[in-house]
Parts: sequence; C-alpha cells; structure tokens
Amino acid sequence: MNNKFSMQKVRSLIFLIPAVLLVYSFSKTPPKSKLKWMTLAEAQAAMKTNPKPLAGYMKPSELEPIAKYFGEGNFGKQTFETFRQKFKPEW
Repeated sequence: MNNKFSMQKVRSLIFLIPAVLLVYSFSKTPPKSKLKWMTLAEAQAAMKTNPKPLAGYMKPSELEPIAKYFGEGNFGKQTFETFRQKFKPEW
C-alpha cells in the first residue's frame, strides 16, 4: 500500500466531484422545457448577420454608441447608421 500523501490526488477529489455533480445537475432538463446552448451557427442565423469583433483601441466617445446600440436593445429594431445619426452622447 502506498502511504505517500499526494496533493494532486486531494485536489482531484475536492474539485472534480463538485464539478461533476454541478454538470450533472445542469444537464437534467426540467420537464416540459427544452433547455440547450445556442451554437454560433444558430446565433448567426437568428441575427441574419455574421458578427465580427471590434478592431483596435476605441475612445469612449467611439465605443459609447456601439455599447448603447446593443445594450439598450436597439439591435434588430433599426440599423446602426440610423441609431448613430439620432444618438446623443452622454459619456
């Protein structure tokens, strides 16, 4: 019998067991509902666009209209150019 104390084995027992239980509890779908993660392909199809990351550094005055366009729920209701023309900066 090996009597050596291994911290690696203890970490596995401490952290692996709760993670497995957590994943198992989230994998159970509640009755009468269909819960699933949306894939990138499904998100692109729902948005009818191909999202792209914002490139480079932006000043707050440049970032504010973009953040508020998505954050305030204007995406899908009007184009960004229409929103930007009516936008009044607050930052």
